[in-house]
Amino acid sequence: MNLHQHLANFKIGLRAHSPRHPRYLSNMVKRRLRCGLHLDHLWPGGWSPRPILWVDAIPTYRCNLECKMCFQRNDEGAVRWALQDQEFSPDQWKLIIDRVAQFAPTILWIGGEVLIYPRIVELLAYSKRKGLKVLIVTNGFFLANVAEKLVEIGVDLVTVSIDGSETLHNAIRQNSQAFTRAVEGIKAVLAVRQARRSSLPIVTINHVITRHNYRQIFEFVTFARELGVDVVQFLGLIYLDQTTMQCHREVLRSEFSIEAANIDALDNSQYASGIDTTWLQEQINTLRETSPGFPALRFCPSGFEDYIEAHYGPDGLLPLAHQRCSAPWQKMTIQPNGDVIGCCKLPNLYTGNVLNEDLESIWNGQAFRRFRQRIKQGPLPGCIRCGWLSYR
Repeated sequence: MNLHQHLANFKIGLRAHSPRHPRYLSNMVKRRLRCGLHLDHLWPGGWSPRPILWVDAIPTYRCNLECKMCFQRNDEGAVRWALQDQEFSPDQWKLIIDRVAQFAPTILWIGGEVLIYPRIVELLAYSKRKGLKVLIVTNGFFLANVAEKLVEIGVDLVTVSIDGSETLHNAIRQNSQAFTRAVEGIKAVLAVRQARRSSLPIVTINHVITRHNYRQIFEFVTFARELGVDVVQFLGLIYLDQTTMQCHREVLRSEFSIEAANIDALDNSQYASGIDTTWLQEQINTLRETSPGFPALRFCPSGFEDYIEAHYGPDGLLPLAHQRCSAPWQKMTIQPNGDVIGCCKLPNLYTGNVLNEDLESIWNGQAFRRFRQRIKQGPLPGCIRCGWLSYR
């Protein structure tokens, strides 16, 4: 990566860890150390120290789009795991935020489509008042409606997913307005941010590389630069072959007595087949060396940018021998009914409920510790290509 890109990432880092919030920088350093040195894996018995570095808050699984690659829904548009359509009220979520604020520095609001949830802006503001770093991931459809409020309350980061050109994006999202609404939402946030002379929120575009868009990565960065976003994050497509999927099912049944609720959704190999990985690797190398530094470029999983051929190759050739996952030691995911799960990709791996138990009891409870002990041995079969792993 060239000097311009290093400087861009450094500047984004300064904005993300503003001196107005001194504990942000402290926890960033802790997270880097814990991840880079795999310190979490040294704790015995699956125990993990405080603070949790990250809490995923899912107030709803409802969504206005029907994305073809969505791991949450089946072909009929139904959520792939049973939650009995339960959603906590905003007041109940405020009780959860009170507890999270004593336990973790960062809260990420996701869905479904998070902006569908009633009074979500009120919950974001409440999270900020409690001293939390607040991030949201959205499809952008309703972003323009809340742009002014997001800047006003100081949301730290807004991530919008865009899959490519207008035609491609709309086809994947199965909505003819999806691209226009997302772009309008991004423009609205950036315009309000500029008018208020604010450095936040940082605006990021997530862009999953598939066979449909991989030849347009230079054009996409140009589009993002003209739009004015701060970061483009290229994501490796998450998918599994049938053998790996079956192996994952068997492991979850034998070791955890649960079913792989959403594993079928990772049968996305059709979106990866046909990618010229040699060409793509060369293009990414060129992009990293020649990009002027705006927007900043990031890649997920860590090191994905150097392992394109491995990522889009057969499951059995992935370099997993040295890979470790630190997610269960660093974050918890809270579902719409208050259930806490050990991993967002394992929605029925129940470890407790935030309204019935205190977070400390859940965090180092038997179920969570058992899951960590298993992950310490190595990733589960279905974990490959996950963004929480690393190729480095």
